[in-house]
Amino acid sequence: MFILEDKIYLHFQKTGGFSVYDIIKRKKLKKVWFKEHHGIVNIPEEYKHLRRFSFIRNPFDWYVSFFFFHENIRVRSEHENWLNPFLRTLT
Repeated sequence: MFILEDKIYLHFQKTGGFSVYDIIKRKKLKKVWFKEHHGIVNIPEEYKHLRRFSFIRNPFDWYVSFFFFHENIRVRSEHENWLNPFLRTLT
C-alpha cells in the first residue's frame, strides 16, 4: 500500500505494484506512508478518507504468475540448501 498526499494505492501481490512504485518515484510524488501488500483494513485511521485505487489481473494469469514466483523461491531455496555446505568446505 502506498499512501500519497491525495490517494491510496492498494498493492495486491503479482498485479504490477512495482511498476506503480517506479512511476511514483519518477514523477517524484510524495509518499506519506508505505507498507507492502496490506489491504484496506490496514489503512491508518487518519488516511481512510482518501480515494483508493488498485489493479487486478485475470485470475488465471494471476495464479500462474503466483505459482511460478513461489516455485522459483522453492527451487532457489533447495539449491542453496545443497550448495551452502559445499561452499563452507571451500573457506
